Amino acid sequence: MNKKMKWIGILVLAASLLLTACGAQPTEAVPTSTPEPTATAEPTATPETTAAAEPTEEPTAEPVSQPVEEPSGIVNMVEEGKALYAAQLDRYAAALSEQWPEGRYFENGMSELASYYYEGDARANVGVFFPDLDGDGSPEMVIGAILGADTDPAVLEIWTVKDGAPVMLAQSHARDKYYVEYLADENAWLIANEGSGGAASSVWFYYALQNGELALMQGVTSESGAWYMTYDTDYDVSNDTPSDEAACQAIIDSHTERYTALDYTPYTELRQ
Repeated sequence: MNKKMKWIGILVLAASLLLTACGAQPTEAVPTSTPEPTATAEPTATPETTAAAEPTEEPTAEPVSQPVEEPSGIVNMVEEGKALYAAQLDRYAAALSEQWPEGRYFENGMSELASYYYEGDARANVGVFFPDLDGDGSPEMVIGAILGADTDPAVLEIWTVKDGAPVMLAQSHARDKYYVEYLADENAWLIANEGSGGAASSVWFYYALQNGELALMQGVTSESGAWYMTYDTDYDVSNDTPSDEAACQAIIDSHTERYTALDYTPYTELRQ
């Protein structure tokens, strides 16, 4: 019995040791798989911006020059005028250079008003302009004062060519003066004449140049305080039409405001 109990004890002890040994065995660690490194994506190369090609300029045709029309207006036809009126130019060139006395102008059929402009070099104070007063393409010649023209633009003489020869249209004197009027809206000219037959008698005549002659377009006369519309160029009011001062003065003013001071070429440049 004792021997049997001894073996039972030994078996129990052995079983305990066996169980203990089995529980103490370390559990084998399951190897954890190390994640393989993810390959870093190669940076995508940014495509280089291609410079836009410079636009090629198309060869442009050379512009064809068009004939330029001369603007309408006041044109000084100097070269044509100098050729047409050479002899008349020389008359005043000599008189101004020599500073003729007033009486000598009368003797030679010239305007004595030139003698009013002898301050300094007289040839610089008087000049010539060559406008086309009748629109026929040929210049007339206007001789006038440069000195004082801003206050009184009266001209000395007006010339045209008729039948191939220069002829005088108008000549100013102290109490019988001529002016040119430029009508910008019509690109046309009138020639005005202011005259006085005495303290109580005055005339204002307005002409157009037609066929080489002055044609009266309008006229006003005043005689001893009475006013008239006139259609002739004498100082006789007996055949004129009575009018009132306000109406006549309005006509005079409408012309006076158009009196034109021309840009004369002085004799110092025309004749040395």
